Amino acid sequence: TDNIMGLMWQDDSDAKTVRKTWREAINYCEALTLGGYSDWRLPNFNELYYLADRSKSIPAIESTFQNVVSDDYWSSTTVAGRGGYAWDVRFDYGYGHWGNKSYSHPVRCVRAGQ
Repeated sequence: TDNIMGLMWQDDSDAKTVRKTWREAINYCEALTLGGYSDWRLPNFNELYYLADRSKSIPAIESTFQNVVSDDYWSSTTVAGRGGYAWDVRFDYGYGHWGNKSYSHPVRCVRAGQ
């Protein structure tokens, strides 16, 4: 749980192993039941980018997270003017960029905290 942003993040083994296209990632998060909660969603770009720790690399993410792969994690944010692309965060060095929605990337879901 992130007390500053008020968000609860998925950090089970699926966050390291599950790979989905962008649409599949949205559906996966919306169907997820974890920790007694079923209101999970795919994070927007700003929420996901907030997790990046660019003072570290491979992985470049807050050390709280145990289940991480240094790869692009999907956000729910579509690239303006490019409907076939969405923003993601690459947690090898913590930078954001965009990828084709048909590619398979890891997924880390989020929900509103308490």
